[in-house]
Amino acid sequence: MPRTRFRGQSVSQRDFIPPIDFVSWPAVRIRYRHLARKIRSGNSVVAKSTKLTSDPIIEARAQKSVDNLRIHYERGLKANQDRERWSPSELATRLRTNPNTLRKERLFARKYTQRDFDKLVKLRRPDGMALHWGHVLCLITVRLKKDRNRLQQKAAKLNWSAAELYAAIRDNRPDDAGRGGRPIKVPQTTTAKLQLLITEGERWLRKYQAIVEAEDSAFLDELQVSDDPVEKELKGKLKDQLAEIGRVTNRTKKSLSGS
Repeated sequence: MPRTRFRGQSVSQRDFIPPIDFVSWPAVRIRYRHLARKIRSGNSVVAKSTKLTSDPIIEARAQKSVDNLRIHYERGLKANQDRERWSPSELATRLRTNPNTLRKERLFARKYTQRDFDKLVKLRRPDGMALHWGHVLCLITVRLKKDRNRLQQKAAKLNWSAAELYAAIRDNRPDDAGRGGRPIKVPQTTTAKLQLLITEGERWLRKYQAIVEAEDSAFLDELQVSDDPVEKELKGKLKDQLAEIGRVTNRTKKSLSGS
């Protein structure tokens, strides 16, 4: 059996399996050749909205995300126009999607005008990628346009994932709007109130011990060396929360000592 050397290793030709990049690069090059040509000529959304990067594949992927968002947006526009003629399930069947996705696409098309959509798809994250459908699913839950604009700009600048964007939206909502759950039902009796505080305190302590005090936890060391802007902002919030917990704890301790 003849031997084939690849990247310094000797393997048989029968068992030789090329790495993924070796297999996929010709296909990617063929698939995105026309797009790379458009980018270099300045005729694509990517080239017009951002500085040209050295990697045409990154720009092609960004363009693909933009095209995917455009599909969702245009399908939402079409569904909003035909909502009087067809039921939601019939519309979903005709537009080749499912009712749940179509409902979100219709909300996307209602919340974003064409001008707003154009601004959204021009945003780029530090890695050169555009915001994707997961980001949009978070943004359409924001009621005010100015808040949506601020959050999408921040998501692009800080390279937020969809989960990080969702957390920011949830944390910025006022207390009366809720933060991912029902309003807290305060017990009527003093005994029940004490039990509720003990139960919630135990739950918080278990999470704290699992994150910070575990034997293999490097959480505190990671906090000291991290310079990530998102983590820096979250550390500030956690510091404020701990200060408030300390203030409330001291006041409660004084009341318990006097009882």
